[in-house]
Amino acid sequence: MFFRVQRKLDRGKGRTVYAGTITRLAWLTPDDQQRLVHCGAVTEVAPPPLRILPGWKVRSEKLRTHGITTAIQFLEADNALLQDILNVKREATIKQWKAGLELQLVAKPQSG
Repeated sequence: MFFRVQRKLDRGKGRTVYAGTITRLAWLTPDDQQRLVHCGAVTEVAPPPLRILPGWKVRSEKLRTHGITTAIQFLEADNALLQDILNVKREATIKQWKAGLELQLVAKPQSG
């Protein structure tokens, strides 16, 4: 799941997550993530459909038949399953696609 930061978050030790950032909040537990949602510090981001992302039209059609239609579903899917669906021999290819897709989703605005 991805979140948009609404208010600056201080992670301690000089680490700050600025308003407008889209992030997974991976350093927090799911309970802590939901506390931030409840108090309005972050909001959940609706994942875009794969078919509208650059370079994903053909892959999205193959994935759709297996119920994988959003970027988040792809990122959370098992690599071996994705290899099978997309007829990809190397897991490294799936990992590369996941990394690239995550870069498209995560926005890091200027500090301030």
